[in-house]
Amino acid sequence: PLSSKTTTRKRQRRRRRRRQRTVDDDSESIGPTTFETTAQNHHQSGGLSLRGIHWSSTSSPLSKVVHVVEFPFALLRHLSIPVASFDGWGATRRRVASCSLVGAAFVVAVDLCDGDVRLLLAPTSLCLDLPVAVAVFAVGATFGLLVYLATSNEHAPSLPVKTFLVLAGFLAAVAWLDLLASETVAVLESLGAAAGLSSAVLGIVLSWGNCVGDVVADTAVARAGNSRAAVASVFNSPLFSQIFSLGAPVSYYCLRHGALRIAIDTEAVISFAAVAVSLALTSAVGAYCNSSFPRKYAFVLFGLYSIYVALSLGVAFSPSSSSSSGTSPD
Repeated sequence: PLSSKTTTRKRQRRRRRRRQRTVDDDSESIGPTTFETTAQNHHQSGGLSLRGIHWSSTSSPLSKVVHVVEFPFALLRHLSIPVASFDGWGATRRRVASCSLVGAAFVVAVDLCDGDVRLLLAPTSLCLDLPVAVAVFAVGATFGLLVYLATSNEHAPSLPVKTFLVLAGFLAAVAWLDLLASETVAVLESLGAAAGLSSAVLGIVLSWGNCVGDVVADTAVARAGNSRAAVASVFNSPLFSQIFSLGAPVSYYCLRHGALRIAIDTEAVISFAAVAVSLALTSAVGAYCNSSFPRKYAFVLFGLYSIYVALSLGVAFSPSSSSSSGTSPD
């Protein structure tokens, strides 16, 4: 027994020595100096990896195919939306941030022209009757030059420059979203007019795409353990959207032109009734279950929405609705 214990101890010591040698070899081959040198060379060369522009050598064939399809849109995004992340700041990121301000100026100008690019070719009344596009380019180039002169390749931008770039990126992103939303609505209206569908049915289809982002975000928040925040976001997000996207334009119209007259059709009544029933049920279940919602209540909401969609489609495709779709009140 003693000899067997001694042999076992010797084997354990040998294993420990081998493991220690492996660790030492790895630390010598990839040490702190190597990492510091690589990071320093990457910083000095202005290395930059933009999403949708570069791919790694380990990318799968499918990822490369997606990259090729996404490349034009990613390039347009990086050239028109200034950076909001300043990690790995260098010469390349500095040039991209400065040039993107020109693209951001054009995107905001196109959005202010309601997507009509022809207005950019109209002469301005400021000086020399130059086209609006020249003035927009001059404004964007001026801000880009100021940002380039106020930054350096070695250090990240100062707080005022960061704030300006973030605000410019926010305005450009909002302008892109407004342009894409307007074009999407125009395409849906064209398809609806060709198919003879009402605006209420098109609104149902458009709402699915509008709510995808909220569904993904709220699901991620709930899976992270913040169920109360997820439930609060479900109600606060559409409330905020209705107040600003519907309340602000209607208030502006009423102040300029007086009362706004709209026709409340059957589909609108069904929509209002579905929202009222959903809110009443949610409030009752939350009060009865001590501010918590059981899983089976989700199927109740799914059923309620299915009934709402079925009723809306039934009214939209009914003969009476089709016969009255050609006339509209003043």
